[in-house]
Amino acid sequence: MLNRRIVERIVRCGIAHVYLRAWQSLLAVDYLADATAFTNLQLVLSIIWNCTDKSVSLGILHNMVRMCADSRQVFRSAGAVAVLQQYLQRPQGLVRTKAYLILSYVVNEQENDIINATDENIAYIVHILQTAVDSENHFSQLHAFWASEIACGLNHLAINDGNKQRLGSLGAISLYVRLLRDGSSEERGLAAAGLWILSFSAHNRQLMLDLPDCLQGTVLSVVRIIVNLNSVHFMIKEKEVELLSV
Repeated sequence: MLNRRIVERIVRCGIAHVYLRAWQSLLAVDYLADATAFTNLQLVLSIIWNCTDKSVSLGILHNMVRMCADSRQVFRSAGAVAVLQQYLQRPQGLVRTKAYLILSYVVNEQENDIINATDENIAYIVHILQTAVDSENHFSQLHAFWASEIACGLNHLAINDGNKQRLGSLGAISLYVRLLRDGSSEERGLAAAGLWILSFSAHNRQLMLDLPDCLQGTVLSVVRIIVNLNSVHFMIKEKEVELLSV
C-alpha cells in the first residue's frame, strides 16, 4: 500500500513524462560522452526502479521501525504483522530478510513464533552480516546493509529460542566476536548484546567457550564474562525452581 501511494504521488508529479523523454533521448544524446546527461539518466532510472522494487519499500519500513521505536505500535495498528507474513515465503531472499527484520521489531511475546525462521533464511541473513563485516567500512555493497543494521535485527530475531540455536550453528557468534574486536562503538555494543542474547542457549555457550585460542585480551574476557554470567543466571533460576517445589 505504501509503495503504491509513493508511486501514485511521483506519477502525479510528472515522473512518467520525464522518463519517456529520457527514453526518447537515447537516440539523440551520447550518454557515455556527456557525464551530466548520464548522471541525470541514472537518477531517473533509479526513481523508476525504486518505485517498482518491493525490497526498497520494505527497506524504508525497516529503517522506520528500527530507528523510531514509537512507529512500532503504529505498524501493529495498521495490521503490519499480517501483511508482512505474506512476504516470508517470497522467493527473493532480500525481500524475506527485510520482512523478518521488520517483524522482529513489531511482534509481541505471544506472536514470537512468527519470526521462527528456517535455517535457509537465517543462513542468508548471517551471510549478509558476513559480507558487511568482511568489507573495509562494514557495509555490504551487494545487499545495501550496514553491519550494525543486520546485527541489530539479528538481536531481535534471537529473542525466538529456535533462532538462537540457528544463529549459533550458522556462524553468527564468530561474526559478533569480529565486531567486538574491530567494530565501531555502536557495533561493539550490538555485538556484546547479541552474544549475551545467544548465550541463553546452552549450545551457544559451549560454542563460545570453544572459540579459537587466538582470541586474547579484552575480546576473550568479554565473551567469557558473558558465558559465566549467563551460567550463573541459569543456576539461580534452577535453585529458585527447587525452592518453590519444596
